[in-house]
Amino acid sequence: MTLAKKYVVLFQNECLELSNTVLDNLQRLTVDGKNKDALEEMLQAADTIIGDSRFINNKELEEASTLLVNTFYADNNVNHKSKELEFFIDVFTKIINH
Repeated sequence: MTLAKKYVVLFQNECLELSNTVLDNLQRLTVDGKNKDALEEMLQAADTIIGDSRFINNKELEEASTLLVNTFYADNNVNHKSKELEFFIDVFTKIINH
C-alpha cells in the first residue's frame, strides 16, 4: 500500500470514528438540549470531519458536517431544534452504515 493510500485509510477511519461521536452527541442532545459538553464535542468532531473529508474527497460527509456546524454553532440550548436533531441523526446514521 502506498503512503498516500495509507493516509486515505487513516482519514477514512478517523471520519468514521468522528461520525460516531457526532451521532452519539446528537442523541445525547435529544435528551438534554442544554448539554454544553455534548454540543461542544459534537461541533469539534464535525469540524475535524470537514477537514478530513476534504482530504479523502468525500463531499457528502463534508457537506453534512458543514451544515451541522452551521446549524448548531453558537447555540447553548438546542431544545428548540428537535427537527434538526432528527434530521442529522438520520444523516449520520446513513453515513456510518454506508
